[in-house]
Amino acid sequence: MTAGEDWSLDEVEAAVADYFEMLTAELAGSTPNKAERNRLLRKRLRDRSHGSVEFKHQNISAVLRNEGLPYIDGYKPRGNFQGLLWETILRFLERHPEVQSDIARSDFAVVPATETAARKLTDILDDPPARAPAELIHERERTYVARKRDLALLDARRRSLGLRGEEFVVWFEKRRLEEAGQPKLAKDVEHISESRNDGAGYDVRSFEDDGRDRLIEVKTTTYGKHQPFIVSVNEVEFSNDFSDAFHLYRLFHFGTGERIFTLKGSLRDTCNLEPVQFRATL
Repeated sequence: MTAGEDWSLDEVEAAVADYFEMLTAELAGSTPNKAERNRLLRKRLRDRSHGSVEFKHQNISAVLRNEGLPYIDGYKPRGNFQGLLWETILRFLERHPEVQSDIARSDFAVVPATETAARKLTDILDDPPARAPAELIHERERTYVARKRDLALLDARRRSLGLRGEEFVVWFEKRRLEEAGQPKLAKDVEHISESRNDGAGYDVRSFEDDGRDRLIEVKTTTYGKHQPFIVSVNEVEFSNDFSDAFHLYRLFHFGTGERIFTLKGSLRDTCNLEPVQFRATL
């Protein structure tokens, strides 16, 4: 076999099936032995190296990331892959609805981890991930395979999870201000999306230590910190108009050991934004 030769359909299908076995196990709380899985998979391939299999798994992560789906934390997304891979992944999901169900169920946590209240806030806060290049995949091939598009929008549709995440951030902000010696400000932290409406452009009104507004939009997932999230046009415009006060709180690993990273300012400046739907008029 020539080095760098494209993978055959049989090889791609084997790698995709192996990846989803590991992913569903990880989402269920297990820790797959990646090195052993790599060794066993290579026995089914055409003289592929350990690094080649690792890279293919990273390619699969890149496809899942662009579909808005969870991917294995240990396989950082890598682009520049065969068009065959994207289609194979989508067809695998189409043929295995039980995998889709496992993925969907994994993002339905509704309560924070029981030990959270005793944790230090510094143990909950995390640094934001490094911002990826605007085009993770340089040439995205369009594929028209039937799929359940709701899976690509899990964060936007998990209302119960979103509500619990907002409540968690209200608790977090009250405690942050109390520890900063501002108990009066802590009492005034407001869950805006509940007390007023769901279209304000942010979810929680909190404060800086000096009393200035901190307007927080909360995005919650049970998945890892690199998972994409959905933002509305209203949220993007609000973050731009009130960039001095706007903070996005990305709450991840909800229900198993919550962590938060924050992004301050306009989402146009802090995130790569990709349109996922359009409004059509006649």
